[in-house]
Amino acid sequence: MIVQAADDPLAAGYCVSLVLDHASLVADGLSLPSGDDVRITWVDGSSEEELDRVLAPGAVWGGANTRIWFPLRVGLDAGASDAGYRLYLGNASAGPAPADPDNVWRFWDDFEGGALDSARWSTSSDNAPGVVGGQLRVSGVTTVENQYRLFGISSTRSFTPGFLVQSEFSIVDQSTTAWQNWKGGFGLGTSTLGINTDGTTDKMVQYYDGTWQDVADSTLDARTFSAVVAQARLANGDVLHFEDGVLVAQRSVGDTQDATLSFTFGPDSANQDYDVRFDNIFVRPYVASDAQILVLLSQ
Repeated sequence: MIVQAADDPLAAGYCVSLVLDHASLVADGLSLPSGDDVRITWVDGSSEEELDRVLAPGAVWGGANTRIWFPLRVGLDAGASDAGYRLYLGNASAGPAPADPDNVWRFWDDFEGGALDSARWSTSSDNAPGVVGGQLRVSGVTTVENQYRLFGISSTRSFTPGFLVQSEFSIVDQSTTAWQNWKGGFGLGTSTLGINTDGTTDKMVQYYDGTWQDVADSTLDARTFSAVVAQARLANGDVLHFEDGVLVAQRSVGDTQDATLSFTFGPDSANQDYDVRFDNIFVRPYVASDAQILVLLSQ
């Protein structure tokens, strides 16, 4: 395989992805249904090192578009390439491959542990979130006292700008009034970029600086839904907001300080019920030319 950088240099540990038609490979007898035989290595002269690789959240072995992520072993200058990566398939006796998310992502949580990990997260809301069915659940009924608060979690770690944070977000249930009023944060916090409705069902990507400021229209308009939301903080202070893989908002903040993460939700009205979920949160390095990075299969 050849990994080629675009307009930005990539540091060692930068995460890149590869999409395989694993269903066809399995059907042709070229790969195991378990994916155990799918291995990625990096060759340096006479030595070869196997790298951890993980499935993208939501991806499965045996799929037509199985995406796997792995870290770069060494950095790349802008525009440079490295042909030292190898993809191996077809070992019928292969055991489980190295697949430790901690060796791929900067930070992650799939909430499969049954309880909120206090080493990763803190809470500051009176409607305390919990882990249900492998998801973070933020739910409750607002009161007159807390109707304007945001309920959820914050990371115990901070991150240097030049990262992307992604989560799966779903609204399972909410009252009609909550649907018209909800606000939410998806990693970077609502003072940077969040979602707010200003009392309508048409959601907007906004930021809060004492009042809510519109940046762009959001696609998250339904009363209940599931979506993948990602936000990036670049080293130059720009922030980006993606919904289901599409960039929908960008803002120049000018803030290049390290940042903690927050995942929050709240109706702006009293006596409103809500039930929302966050899942498969991960943080990876990110540069402005990320979408132009190429991972090419070669003979």
